[in-house]
Amino acid sequence: MNTESRPSDNVYGDRDSRGAVLYTESLPCIHERSPLNAARWLRDLYEKIETLEHSPERCAFAREREFLEDDLRQLEFKSHRVVFLVDKEKRVVSVLSVRQGKRRAIGEPEGEEDRVE
Repeated sequence: MNTESRPSDNVYGDRDSRGAVLYTESLPCIHERSPLNAARWLRDLYEKIETLEHSPERCAFAREREFLEDDLRQLEFKSHRVVFLVDKEKRVVSVLSVRQGKRRAIGEPEGEEDRVE
């Protein structure tokens, strides 16, 4: 499988092959406290994403699946969820979002409280 996200010089995010920005709200906060830790965090994130190259279907369905029609899956990374879509025909994994695990799912109606676990 080809994963469509690669690290760049931009510590706040990166563009996948469709031009979507892979971004997490946490990175600027980490970078503000420690640029070196932010670089490590981003490196570790991309290493985790690279594991999707083999058997992405091993990952659980994403909570977003309830609100969106796509067959979305998620990969856990530290306190975050990497939400992605698998195109079996093209053998491509597209990372759609990196979100804190406690945040509301993409597509979840407003008014729902963020999860507190």
